[in-house]
Amino acid sequence: MLVTISWPRFAQLLRELNNLPADTSDDELEVRLSSYARKAFDYAAEAYGIRIGNLSSPATKSVAEFNADISGTRDQFEPEVWGKLIGGLQFLRAIAVTVERQDLWTICDGLVAKAMNDSFGDYRDSLRNLSVEELQPHFEAWCQKIAWGTGENSIWNDTTLREISFKAAAEEVGVQDPMAYHDEVEAYRREEEAAIREATGKLGSSWGVVGPDGQRY
Repeated sequence: MLVTISWPRFAQLLRELNNLPADTSDDELEVRLSSYARKAFDYAAEAYGIRIGNLSSPATKSVAEFNADISGTRDQFEPEVWGKLIGGLQFLRAIAVTVERQDLWTICDGLVAKAMNDSFGDYRDSLRNLSVEELQPHFEAWCQKIAWGTGENSIWNDTTLREISFKAAAEEVGVQDPMAYHDEVEAYRREEEAAIREATGKLGSSWGVVGPDGQRY
């Protein structure tokens, strides 16, 4: 999983976790940042099973995206992972998360995980940069669709989202958008119909309307 952390929010966590004065500046934190951050990451691993690794991309002054191993959120005595996973992400003050293929085998298992893995390309873009609050409902909506074929009223059932996912999958395998020609034809048809309606309206206003008595008014 990719976990995006906001420095201002994370800095506040470090102050609280290390019992530092509320007015401890960012410069003061940076003096022992490695130690402070390690304490926070170690706690996330021990308490929630989320192990923060290296940066996945260069950090900015305010935001950093980390690779995270969430496999520790599942154990044989607590098969439900959402409580620990969401709790850990909230503890880290994460502002966005992206589900990766390897996460599927932690969040779900068995035939459900296999079905989700086989269709990962169909929905992976929908699980990028989600807020912590969006993570569970979005994932479960796609799980219902992919694994169980249900969820007509769920988040996944969005025409625009389905179109984007379909086109992204086509581009991924190097196939030209198969709906491009259809879209062009439909656009042309709509323009023609609009022109006909406009012409008909003008004609009607010029010639009047024929009443039931056969007279033109």
